[in-house]
Amino acid sequence: MKRYPATALVLLSLLFIIAISGCTDGKRQWSMTISGDHNMSINKSLYDDLSNCNLTVNGVNGIPMEFFLYDYGLYPLLSVSLDGKAYNWSRVTYDAELDVPFLVLPNGSIYDGESIMHVDNINVTLAGKPQNTTLEIVPSILYALGAGGTEGLFKQNADNVVVF
Repeated sequence: MKRYPATALVLLSLLFIIAISGCTDGKRQWSMTISGDHNMSINKSLYDDLSNCNLTVNGVNGIPMEFFLYDYGLYPLLSVSLDGKAYNWSRVTYDAELDVPFLVLPNGSIYDGESIMHVDNINVTLAGKPQNTTLEIVPSILYALGAGGTEGLFKQNADNVVVF
């Protein structure tokens, strides 16, 4: 019986590589930093957490970029800069035929309604937040009724709440 040590070594190496590749999902991990802060980034993990927010625009499926920014408390927006290209957010949203002008795609790209961009950093400029917003209504009602939420518009518990 002849021995083929080099061939056997190559075959074992190939089998090892195949076995290891089966242990990974094969999907590229990606990340976009927000305003240069590495503690705030849009990445595959956060995308998966918000996957129930998917939206299809012009046949392209993704998650509205504003959902990610809102998740970090970054609102209301004045401007957004994607790798140096600045967008006046009031103008972008006013001109948009759709409610959501930018989508983050599953591969980490951004769709602007016309083209797909690969972005490493998103810079945002914020307007001053008003003292109270409509975003506080639901958590405040839940708090007042003792059903969770956060103290916001109401400072005490209530048996009933009326919303106009």
